[in-house]
Amino acid sequence: MHTSEKQDVINRVVGYYHQKLKETPLALEYLKDRGIVHPRVIDQFQIGTSDSSLSKILPAAKTKQGKQIRDQLKELGILDKKGQETFKGCMTVPIVSGQGETIEIYGKRAKDVWLDEGRFGFFNLEALESKELILCSSVMDALSFWIHGFENTLVSFPVSEISDGFKNLLVRYQIQVITFADPNCDWDLLSSGMSSPKPNRNMASRNGETPI
Repeated sequence: MHTSEKQDVINRVVGYYHQKLKETPLALEYLKDRGIVHPRVIDQFQIGTSDSSLSKILPAAKTKQGKQIRDQLKELGILDKKGQETFKGCMTVPIVSGQGETIEIYGKRAKDVWLDEGRFGFFNLEALESKELILCSSVMDALSFWIHGFENTLVSFPVSEISDGFKNLLVRYQIQVITFADPNCDWDLLSSGMSSPKPNRNMASRNGETPI
């Protein structure tokens, strides 16, 4: 599958899950129970849910078109080898590249679910428009900050390190301050073994000084 095809399929799946969330009272109640009740948050982050209905709207598996679509979904990891939905029962959130293209899907249930193990990408790329970032280590933490009015909250994957891709974005957007939401994290810890120090030597970093 070409990159453009993959992008189109992922976007369609994200859109389908997003619409299902709006139509599923139990899923909306799940978000409400976790304090995710901001009127813009669902649309802003294309939050969705998988209720195992995706396969039911696809062309019949015995048809050429149906087989082709299912093969594509399996290649992307959206369906498993048996044709079951990977994100069954999950709240879903798309993860984007530095260019804003959806490259990953995060799923939340008792155990986190990923298409590609959360190896790369960003949640809430729009936060880079601010000169000060709050860097979180999970999507759920970032959503909690966002709904409390702190829209400059970002998650950079993998969360265990400061990636070169993230450093490039810090330079491009001229970020001045990073606050680590996790008090046990800081720049030196996450960038240990990396090839370069802070991309901007005037950039300040601090940890554990978050507003909520």
